[in-house]
Amino acid sequence: MEMPAGMQRVYDYLKKSHVFYIATYDGMQARVRPFGAIAVFEGRMYTQTGKIKNVYRQMKEFPRIEMCTMGEGGWLRIEADVVEDDRREARTAGFGQCPSLRNM
Repeated sequence: MEMPAGMQRVYDYLKKSHVFYIATYDGMQARVRPFGAIAVFEGRMYTQTGKIKNVYRQMKEFPRIEMCTMGEGGWLRIEADVVEDDRREARTAGFGQCPSLRNM
């Protein structure tokens, strides 16, 4: 399954930027963290985080996030809804496209 052209452009920009930031909601406090892992699986964009981290809990409680990065030609800010995919195939695809995750 291929991604829509607009989503492909977003993925390419995030991948080229190397670091992007995800903002989550934690009660009355916004939280922003750097991420670097972005992958494509079954026509959707994926990132990964550990289940023991606060960011995981925050995304489970309130799955609406914002992502932001800056690269060549400007900056990008998007809103997204997080959906957990705990399938082995999704994790394998993420690790295959982002080898740095294997060390974490």
